[in-house]
Amino acid sequence: MKEIRTYVQYVVLLLRPGSSAPVFDSAQAEPREMTGWSEGELQIMVDEGRRELDAMDAQLTEIRGRAQAVLTIAIALTGVLAGIAGTADHHRGSLALWVLGVASVVLSSLGTAAIITVKADMSTIHTAVLSGYRPPVLEKLAGDYAAMTRQGQNTVATRLTLLWFAVLSLLVGGWLGFLSWIVGKYW
Repeated sequence: MKEIRTYVQYVVLLLRPGSSAPVFDSAQAEPREMTGWSEGELQIMVDEGRRELDAMDAQLTEIRGRAQAVLTIAIALTGVLAGIAGTADHHRGSLALWVLGVASVVLSSLGTAAIITVKADMSTIHTAVLSGYRPPVLEKLAGDYAAMTRQGQNTVATRLTLLWFAVLSLLVGGWLGFLSWIVGKYW
């Protein structure tokens, strides 16, 4: 149920550009205190944080690409369903299936549009902000990377779940539309 509520929140955020989007709290590991770490160990942490953030950015880009493909299919399927509307004698059962199918495909379209356009909650270290850190800089930077990777993991997991829901909604809408055509044509 939480996933459906979040999906609807993302669709609403299409009308509120720049607003913060909710994310699932899926990252299990909590950042821990790094007091007493050597400079070399802290540097390993920073390097690993950069690597993880780069990987999450790539995953987010891939999810957006998949969402674009789903959106394209959803728009085409909406046209097909609109074409089906006039080809069969619709009785109440067939019409109800068709309306549910169209609604499901439109929900998929809106969700994928939200995945593509709603602001992602991904952080990076801005060099102007970094220039204001007080020594020991490396320790603070390592802590920031630990927090940012958790936030990024939650963002990627949320977008992936929303994409799953959009694909499911698209498939359900397509099948309902097909069933409405079968029922309207042959029953």
